[in-house]
Amino acid sequence: MYEQDECIFCFEIFSPKNKDDTSFNTDDITSCENYINTILKNTLTLKCQHTFHTGCFIKYIKVKYTTWIKTQNVDDTSIFYVSCPFCRTFVKNHELLEILDNLTPIKQISGCISNILVKLKFQMGLLKFSFFCRKLLNLQVTTNYLKMTEIYENWEFLDTKIQVITKNTCCLYKRLLKNKEYDFILHNVNLL
Repeated sequence: MYEQDECIFCFEIFSPKNKDDTSFNTDDITSCENYINTILKNTLTLKCQHTFHTGCFIKYIKVKYTTWIKTQNVDDTSIFYVSCPFCRTFVKNHELLEILDNLTPIKQISGCISNILVKLKFQMGLLKFSFFCRKLLNLQVTTNYLKMTEIYENWEFLDTKIQVITKNTCCLYKRLLKNKEYDFILHNVNLL
């Protein structure tokens, strides 16, 4: 069997799972980014024993799904499926659902980030008001507003990154749940 020491999608060498990166502080952007990267860089081994990064394989699933959606007719009854990029063994829908469940903590972080963005936007509004009042009174302008803007932009960038990572996964998840009963058909075809 082929010995894998790197992901075929990103060509990065698999790193050992670090248990220290399994927790994060929702108030610290660096902690959140490290947690997300840890989830995406975790290794995933399919039933056929081929290994990939979780994030890379999820991108692969999303690309296959997007391509499949674009090629479907309205009355087409074909079944969406994913196969291993190495050996073309079909990946069962319940396996794909488990893989997509790895995104759940990332989606939860997105909710926390949304709350942080609302608070920061409010604080920025207050600082902006203060900034203009000081300017009208010819007082020295503080750099708090600029710092707050930078913090807000960093959190907003992380939120956008999460949106890109999780884009279309909800529809895909529902499709896989709907097609879960077709697993036996795909695997019987594979045996022929």
